[in-house]
Amino acid sequence: MKPNLILISISSLAVVALGVLGFVIFKDFTKLPEVPEEAKLPSGSLSSPEPEPKPEPQPEPQLSFEDLLFLGISKKNNKDYAGAVKVWEEASRLIPESHIPYSNLGDLYQFYLRDFPKAEQNLRKAVELYPGYIAGYMNLHELYRYQYKEKAELADDILEEGLRKNPGDPTLKAALASYLASGR
Repeated sequence: MKPNLILISISSLAVVALGVLGFVIFKDFTKLPEVPEEAKLPSGSLSSPEPEPKPEPQPEPQLSFEDLLFLGISKKNNKDYAGAVKVWEEASRLIPESHIPYSNLGDLYQFYLRDFPKAEQNLRKAVELYPGYIAGYMNLHELYRYQYKEKAELADDILEEGLRKNPGDPTLKAALASYLASGR
């Protein structure tokens, strides 16, 4: 019976010690520092608080030209074609002398939206801005040859135009020779 009495005595002492320790800790929390007068709220302010002033609306950060191009590609890849058009049109306004947004729009209209007049318009703008853009002439050639049947007669004309602006270009020469050899 003595071991049980010792265990009970030790347990009782532990409970008393923890109680005293808790009282000491709690007693320290009840000693709150005095609030300075300037930090106190005016009386009655807790019942009718003044609304916090709303922060000024911040303008949306403008994306860089490169960011707009990549965002357009991402939107196109996610089948958000209207979003891609909007982003690439914004890029074309940001740097109007760049052919890249127009080329991207031409590709989108040609292969995804199948709006051939808009594809032509954008691809023509791309080669107007950058006459050395061989891929632009090739894209227009393919548009006329395979898709935009109402303007099929322009398939060789666009290659010839590209050769006038880029004399001796092997890609354009080969494409024109192949097209003429095929009998159109």
